[in-house]
Amino acid sequence: MDLNKEHVAIMRHTAERAARNMYCGDSKEMQELVAGGLMRSLGKKSFGDDEYFGLTEAGRVLLATIESEQRNKQGSPIADPVESSITKQVEKLIEDIVFEATVLTEGSCKRLAHHIVEELANHGCLSSKTPN
Repeated sequence: MDLNKEHVAIMRHTAERAARNMYCGDSKEMQELVAGGLMRSLGKKSFGDDEYFGLTEAGRVLLATIESEQRNKQGSPIADPVESSITKQVEKLIEDIVFEATVLTEGSCKRLAHHIVEELANHGCLSSKTPN
């Protein structure tokens, strides 16, 4: 199977950012990953109408290989596992904060969330200052 950037992005998101490593939503690329044995359907969950997907063992191995090859191409040293784990935790917290900022509707709470997102953006943690 020839992977494109979207395939790799879906797999990476599932492994690193998706809650409980479950990717929500179906697409042409997702179906290609399922057909290729890299992702599998986890069915619908009680908390939503969309189908969820998870990486198969083959998907995990392939993703690790892709990431290893990318690190080697860039010539960067292998990351410290503790630092890498902390970075992933911080990235997840940032993602959660941005999500909360997009759904909050109460005045002061929404202003606080927007302020937090702005500060994260000012420190280079986000590409955008204003959540949708």
